[in-house]
Amino acid sequence: MAEILALVEARLRSAFGEPDARAAVTFLGTDRIEVLRFAEGDLVRYATLGMSAHPMTDPTAVVADPVRGPRAELVLTVRGGLAATDKLLRPLAVL
Repeated sequence: MAEILALVEARLRSAFGEPDARAAVTFLGTDRIEVLRFAEGDLVRYATLGMSAHPMTDPTAVVADPVRGPRAELVLTVRGGLAATDKLLRPLAVL
């Protein structure tokens, strides 16, 4: 799990640069989800980190395939300065 998250974070850094902020959210019964913030000019990108630690499953499958299952993270891009965009951290992690 940790090696997958390290690969995902490395890919996010190569695409968006170094994050200027990060926050972590933990919900009862789930693993920790981090939200990284990347600011570039007037654009602010928020990316989750943690959802891809476990593969998604086919609802009809009995067991998830730990190698081949699809994995996903969320990326949200907004224009900075127009609203209180830092209030997006928790709702994005909930999704």
